[in-house]
Amino acid sequence: MGNPLAKAFAATRVGLSVTNLTKWFGEANLFLQKRISTTIPIAAAQERKFQNKLKIARAFVILKKSKQPGLLRNDKLYFLNP
Repeated sequence: MGNPLAKAFAATRVGLSVTNLTKWFGEANLFLQKRISTTIPIAAAQERKFQNKLKIARAFVILKKSKQPGLLRNDKLYFLNP
């Protein structure tokens, strides 16, 4: 079977008939749509992870600047009264 993208582009170089080209580019398009639909959720999950890490980093900066004892739990920042 092979990669439909590679097949479609190889067909353009060889110069096959229009019907074959249309068919193969159609397969290539479907292949790309499937590939994109599976990678977008992964990218979104990575973005959420990054945002969570950013929140934690900001909380630590606030703790450091405030010079008060504090606690970071469940993405919330709590200051402890001395």
